[in-house]
Amino acid sequence: MPILYVMTLALLMKFIRITPQCISLKVWKTSKGGYNVLGIMVMGLTLSRFSQLRLDWKFRCTALVWKHLIYPLAALYIALIFFRSKPRTIISYQSNGHLIL
Repeated sequence: MPILYVMTLALLMKFIRITPQCISLKVWKTSKGGYNVLGIMVMGLTLSRFSQLRLDWKFRCTALVWKHLIYPLAALYIALIFFRSKPRTIISYQSNGHLIL
């Protein structure tokens, strides 16, 4: 569930008001292609071990329900909880730059 981890990290960074630097944005954009290539290589290595391919219908149906029903509903639930709560200020800054907790 890497998407949930990334979403949680992004919401946390937004809540704390941390903005990513320009170099980190470039690294994230270029690493996406590398992850695609690694994923395709892993799939190829896995498929090369099979002598005959049988479809597991129970697994396929479970995976589709998870991907298109349970996973989006869980993300929506988390988003609704996060955005429905009253905004709380944990850290604030004075005009002179001092940190107030």
